[in-house]
Amino acid sequence: MSARRWYAVGDPQARYTHFLAILRHHGLLCDDDRLKPDVGLISIGDHFDWGGAAERKEAAADGTAILRWLASHDEDQVVIIAGNHDLGRVGELAGFDDAS
Repeated sequence: MSARRWYAVGDPQARYTHFLAILRHHGLLCDDDRLKPDVGLISIGDHFDWGGAAERKEAAADGTAILRWLASHDEDQVVIIAGNHDLGRVGELAGFDDAS
């Protein structure tokens, strides 16, 4: 395998389509919206929590889509680091709170 050019992204907190558009704009994606083979990406957490209360479900869906897209790449091409907003979202999905 050839050497990779590594990039980092943190706090995307954005729509899934916007996230991909930024990567595309910087020439990191192939035509099928997958990372180019020579690109490595480190995602430094906080994939959730954009928009207001009315957009909460959409923000959750987009954050999940970003994580799904990241995780669909080979493990030697993408590193995912959980952020505090991500861990908070897991807490919401798991149905427990600080007291429990």
